[in-house]
Amino acid sequence: MAAAWLGYFDALIALALVVAGPLAAHLRFIDPMLGLQIMLFGLLFGMLTLVLGVVGYFQTRRFGTQQRALFALIIGGAISAGAVILFLIAMRYPAINDLTTDCNNPPRFVFAVTLPANNSRSLAYNQAWMEPRQRRGYPGLAPLTTSLPPPAAFEQVVDVARATRSWQVTHVDPAARSLEAVATSSIFRFHDDVVIEVRPQGNGSIIQMRSRGREGIGDFGRNDRRIEDFFARLKSHLPVV
Repeated sequence: MAAAWLGYFDALIALALVVAGPLAAHLRFIDPMLGLQIMLFGLLFGMLTLVLGVVGYFQTRRFGTQQRALFALIIGGAISAGAVILFLIAMRYPAINDLTTDCNNPPRFVFAVTLPANNSRSLAYNQAWMEPRQRRGYPGLAPLTTSLPPPAAFEQVVDVARATRSWQVTHVDPAARSLEAVATSSIFRFHDDVVIEVRPQGNGSIIQMRSRGREGIGDFGRNDRRIEDFFARLKSHLPVV
């Protein structure tokens, strides 16, 4: 019956870790990456809990004291299922965290490099690594074109960026028609750097965007969704070509 007891306590630990990691990160008690690591440890404990629950269930069946083993089975099974789903989702996305609508001439971070959080980070675009993975994973990612001249288009970019929830606009350069912001993810509150440039194209403008995660080598598609969502909202303010 030892497996049932171990599974029961493992289930409590796993449940606590899976909940505490994201919650503590969301409330800014701990660093987002630490919160993610705590949750991942919880998932590992959950898979161990499932094994102990199965063993404990068969050990205790003849004694009629299966409650703790059943608890371990339920919690371990739920957490293990979550871990499998998370793994399958992660497999859908390429291992990159720096996306841009222009791989040959990506928007350049100017203000972001001065932020204390980026002191030890290089914000240079690694085209040789990023571009082939981006083209495989996000072949439809493209800039936004408009018939508005660059100054007018940039005004709309600034307005939409400032109205974007979870974004903090950190730098606006009307002369270069460049805007930078820090975007915060909803659960773990990871911080990503965003830069948008409005460039002349013919009689109108082309809007190029780049979104870069500060942590890890993958982003679960977060940067792609950010660019697509921003462009979708911007389209309602622009005559799109």
